[in-house]
Amino acid sequence: MATDGRRIVYNPAFVEKLTSPELEGVLAHECLHVGLAHHCRRGERDAELWNRAADYAVNPILINNGITLPKDALIDPAFAALSAEEIYARLLKLEQDSGKADAPPESSAQPATSGGVGNDPQRAAQSVPQSRNHRSKNRKIRPNRREFRPSPLRRDQEASARFWMRSAKTASQHRRPS
Repeated sequence: MATDGRRIVYNPAFVEKLTSPELEGVLAHECLHVGLAHHCRRGERDAELWNRAADYAVNPILINNGITLPKDALIDPAFAALSAEEIYARLLKLEQDSGKADAPPESSAQPATSGGVGNDPQRAAQSVPQSRNHRSKNRKIRPNRREFRPSPLRRDQEASARFWMRSAKTASQHRRPS
């Protein structure tokens, strides 16, 4: 699955392989990317590396709240409680240290956050028709009036997301059956 912040796209073959709890987890994964504004925070960063960093930030939040993810989800305890920006910087340093940073950055045409749970986002995007908002190259693109400016308190906001996920889980456990 993948998201560009406005829609979630998916590969039907990938979705068919998931169990029901895994599908819920993958959907929660994509929604959390949007909730944490990962699609807005990427900026000029390498799309593939940013996607991995965002996945390393999101997946532990879901796992710690009892959400089931597919086996191949990106999880590393070394990145626990770090923001996507901090994880990106560490991943970039690791790639530079190992000599992989010489590869050209991936095109920013793909969705900003995708694939952290074992899917091919390019196939998913191909299966979805072009959006009505698609603009031709000849047309002037207006900047988004509500441009997102990342806060220095991003780590606190991600901690807040973990708190609300726990609260929702607790509330659902104490709900009376009708």
